Amino acid sequence: MAAKSLRIRLLAASAIVVSLVLLLAGFALMTVFERNVIRAINIELDAYLDQLASVLGYDKNGRVTTETELADPRFRQPYGGRYWQVSTETGVVLRSRSLWDTLLKVDQAPAPGAGVERRVLDGPNRQVLYAAIRSVILEHERPTLQEQEQEPEPPTAQEQEPPVSQEQASLTPPQDGRYILVTAMDRAEVDSINAKFGGDIVPALGVFAVLLIAAAWIQVFVGLAPLEKLRTGLEAVRLGEAQRLDADVPTELQPLVAETNRLLDGQETALIKARARAGDLAHGLKTPLTALTMLAEGLRNSGQHGLAQDIDHHLRGLGRHVERELVRSRIAAGAQTARTFLRPTVSGLVKTISKLPRGDEIDWCVESPVGLAAAVDEVDLAEVLGNLLDNARKWTRSVVTVTARRSGREIEVLVEDDGSGIPEDDRSRVLGRGIRLDERVPGSGLGLTIVKDIVEAYNGRLEFGDSEIGGLRVSLVLPAPDKAS
Repeated sequence: MAAKSLRIRLLAASAIVVSLVLLLAGFALMTVFERNVIRAINIELDAYLDQLASVLGYDKNGRVTTETELADPRFRQPYGGRYWQVSTETGVVLRSRSLWDTLLKVDQAPAPGAGVERRVLDGPNRQVLYAAIRSVILEHERPTLQEQEQEPEPPTAQEQEPPVSQEQASLTPPQDGRYILVTAMDRAEVDSINAKFGGDIVPALGVFAVLLIAAAWIQVFVGLAPLEKLRTGLEAVRLGEAQRLDADVPTELQPLVAETNRLLDGQETALIKARARAGDLAHGLKTPLTALTMLAEGLRNSGQHGLAQDIDHHLRGLGRHVERELVRSRIAAGAQTARTFLRPTVSGLVKTISKLPRGDEIDWCVESPVGLAAAVDEVDLAEVLGNLLDNARKWTRSVVTVTARRSGREIEVLVEDDGSGIPEDDRSRVLGRGIRLDERVPGSGLGLTIVKDIVEAYNGRLEFGDSEIGGLRVSLVLPAPDKAS
């Protein structure tokens, strides 16, 4: 059932959209960050290339050498993460101490003046390197005649330090003076930086997701609040607490409220017409039934008792049928959606019945909580309770008690008297059409049958039992309003 909730649907949709957007945002941030890191690395490697090109030169023996070391100390640490190399097409000439015993393999270097080329190379200790490669022309200055005739000075201790490799010492400078310069760094540093950024951005995006989903929940709650107001308005109309919906709603809901109020207007008009037709039918049949009753009485006086009895029998059936259809038409017209308070209804009926024969001699006891109501039309409730109280008046000795109480979603009304009661075997027959257990008491025998029809039309129950004060107990069970009084 939760899947049918509009609130759950909107929240789920918001959560999905927020998650997807933040996922894409995280991916975009990681991509942009990595590109900027690589851009910064390229700038750094280009700066190393410029430094390396600026310190390259020839020594007195015509060999390529670096006049000074590059400033970054990682070039002098084995596997330090920063590497440089100088080579020709025939082999490596110089390299940083950080490369240790590894040579960087560079194929098809760019031509001099062609700019810097970016590559990924295999480095020392199974490292993968980001490399910047550039070709330069290093001009070789020829020594003068005087410099050639001078005896070379013996090398100092520093000059006696062996070159990086034996192959380098044996390489002769290229004829065109072209050298390939390579600076590189370990890609693991880039991966580590990206991983740390990802470790920082994921919790932040999680916090953003929670905040955005909470904001979406508030938005859904505020946005659907007018619908809750509309629902409570419809409930009030159904329970009879209001006649129409309040038009003070957002613009988007005003057409719905207007159409609903028009529908209620149409139902009210149909209800009034149905009640009017029921009344017209009752009045239209009253005169013919009265005339037929008088005709039967005339036949009886003229000695035709059998024919008069048959006419009375059919008249009672016709009256029963008309009364039942009037009740059904009244209920079908919408009367069952009403609510009627029990205490004022019972008090009014007791006051009226007390004016009938023996009514003022009876001790009437009414117990009903204030505000207790039944989901029954006022006319129908008065018809039911009026018949029950009138029967109690006829059969009681001195006391009639009426007790009303609520039990869950039902209202129970107990009408008890201290009369002779009804034998258990006759209790099922007393609700039959036109059945009178005692012909000495005036009545048509239709009262309880009508009561039964009305009660059943409201999905209620009518039961008989023994009263605690000695007579009959009638238990009337009716539906309670959906909302407590």
